[in-house]
Amino acid sequence: MKKVYTIGCNGSTLPMVLSILKTNGITDLIDIRRYNWSVLSPFNRRDLLPISDEYGINYIEAKDIAPSVKISRQLKNDIDAA
Repeated sequence: MKKVYTIGCNGSTLPMVLSILKTNGITDLIDIRRYNWSVLSPFNRRDLLPISDEYGINYIEAKDIAPSVKISRQLKNDIDAA
């Protein structure tokens, strides 16, 4: 059975994330960010596309399982209220 791990990208740099993935033997990175091209993100889709060749990590884009805009807004509101 395969295991699934999660990793956030806010507050991280691409080298930090890649180091964590590589150190832990992660071979597939599934990007579920709805807006994986945002200038607010520390790295985006175009930065992640070459990681397969350079780091041996498969980049898979899966926006279809990203939280809906409604859920994302509610999460942001909940975090802001905390």
